[in-house]
Amino acid sequence: MPDDAATGPDSPADSGDGDSDSPAGSGDDDSDTPAGSGDGDSPVAQLAAGAGTGVVGRLGSKALSLVIEVLLTQFLGPSRYGRYVLGKSVARIAQRLAQLGLTQGAVRYGSIHYEADDEDALAGVLTASLVLSAGAGVVAAAAVFALAGPLARSVFGDPALAAPLRWFAAAIPFYVLLEVVAAYFRAFKRIDREQLLTSGLRPVANLALVGGAFLLGYRLAGAVAGFVLTGALAAAVGLSLLLRVHNAPVGFRAGWAGARATARKLLVYSLPMMLVSMSFLVATRTDRLMLGALATSESVGVYNVAATVSLQFSVVISSLLAIFKPIIADVDENRDPERIPELYGVVAKWATYGTVALFVVVALYSARILSVFGPEFTAARDVLAVLPLMYVGGAVFGPCGALLAMTGRERIEVVNGVALVVLNLVGNYLLIPEYGALGAAVAVVLAGTVVNVVQVSLVYRFYGFHPFDPAHILRIAVTVAVVAGVVLVGQDLALVARTAACVALLAGIAGLFYVQIDPAERDLIAGVFAEE
Repeated sequence: MPDDAATGPDSPADSGDGDSDSPAGSGDDDSDTPAGSGDGDSPVAQLAAGAGTGVVGRLGSKALSLVIEVLLTQFLGPSRYGRYVLGKSVARIAQRLAQLGLTQGAVRYGSIHYEADDEDALAGVLTASLVLSAGAGVVAAAAVFALAGPLARSVFGDPALAAPLRWFAAAIPFYVLLEVVAAYFRAFKRIDREQLLTSGLRPVANLALVGGAFLLGYRLAGAVAGFVLTGALAAAVGLSLLLRVHNAPVGFRAGWAGARATARKLLVYSLPMMLVSMSFLVATRTDRLMLGALATSESVGVYNVAATVSLQFSVVISSLLAIFKPIIADVDENRDPERIPELYGVVAKWATYGTVALFVVVALYSARILSVFGPEFTAARDVLAVLPLMYVGGAVFGPCGALLAMTGRERIEVVNGVALVVLNLVGNYLLIPEYGALGAAVAVVLAGTVVNVVQVSLVYRFYGFHPFDPAHILRIAVTVAVVAGVVLVGQDLALVARTAACVALLAGIAGLFYVQIDPAERDLIAGVFAEE
């Protein structure tokens, strides 16, 4: 799967990530032990604990996000909701650019220095990344504000979009800082705090602020204001929490000499990762941006509802990737390559199980799910049958992009990212005029599949393994059969028959998992259910 699959800003870092001895938010903020990663824990056990907290946190976050999207569609309607989506998309791209790839650098170097207990090195990385990201965020906000008018008129052909673009610009510095802070929690394997911030505070505050604005009679302006204020609040709380994590406060006392010395090394790694991150975000926003340019704001609004529902498929993948990245960085740094195939296989297996199960539920009940957003949005049913296949495919191929990026092959990921953007642009340009929103969805899935094939081929070339053992090939065959059956037959069944088919398919997936379970999966199950 692409390195940033489902970990972008729209999913908690996007966007976007173990358990501690005390529950998240319990007040035991001075613990020296990273959540779920005691000194004797194996990498698989760390992955298990981190994924457990991540899955639970993200499920709650995504449920709240869906409620927010329902509010937005109901109160704004397709046209104003389309402007909201376009403005947010432009701001997200500017935000990702302003992050300078520092979230990836924070995970890599923060994890390495934290595990080595090298306080001076951690201090320099922490200070440099926060200062650089804050400055870049302000510059990006000013640029979006200044270019809002030309973008609205010349690119999207909708002068009314200029004001929302300017409002969204104010949020950029806050969300840049928030993503960098969240990255350090992942580096320290404090997934409980990262989830408290990104999957707890952020969606709850956004729901309260946007809902409050709607109750006061504000519509588009209120929705954007809620988004901006949520970013400011979450960034402030995140910085406060970061100060209370073991070793983190020294980063603010290290002095500028250490930060300046570290900044170059940090940027040498992070800037190529910025291109990777940007390419994935641009690729996943190209569909909406090109729909806005080649069609109408209303079509963007309808399409985005299907994209929002599809994003829920990332919950398993993103939870596993968030803890997989720092663990793989540690494994690579400690020259322990024999652990990589084991960890890779666990992520691929669980991601496949989780996303296929979600696909069954969403695809069989797509019309009913879309109707919750309003009757105008049921037109996105075909899109919702296609777009989730991007996440299903990413799960099947495994964390190939994350592995390449976290083990010193980030420049190769830059090329893969650029290819993803180009393929998306070409596909959308060719398919949108003829097939509209459905063409955009097909272009996204095809581009992601091509890049996944390239990435897994590179993993085999550099590391000498691939995930396609007989057990995984069986999972792929089952996945293909399930997807084809649901799309071609299941959606036309009567409600009772459809429900029976859903239960039978989910039971079959669970049974296949049970048959293939091994000790690594038992660790992961324990991590998911321990202290939850």
